[in-house]
Amino acid sequence: MADYALILVNSRHPPTHMTHHHLNLCASFGIHVIVVFTKIDGCPNHAFKTSKSEVYKLLRAPDIGKRPFEIRSEQDIMTCMGKLNSLAPVVVTSCV
Repeated sequence: MADYALILVNSRHPPTHMTHHHLNLCASFGIHVIVVFTKIDGCPNHAFKTSKSEVYKLLRAPDIGKRPFEIRSEQDIMTCMGKLNSLAPVVVTSCV
């Protein structure tokens, strides 16, 4: 059984039905979720904002029941530790 799942989301596009499916699977098996927005370099602000709000809606839905928590510093990581039952850390990254 997995301890954690990384849900990768393209920051340029809204989440797909597979994203929703993977979140539901993780919630049903009790697997902690970490959301990773990829391809943030060169992504228009309006596209990222739309994608982020859609993912946040999915996380807050009653069947998932997670509160998104943006990781911006090491202190944020320390804040999340031990609270992954209710929080879903959100990380923004780029390969550039």
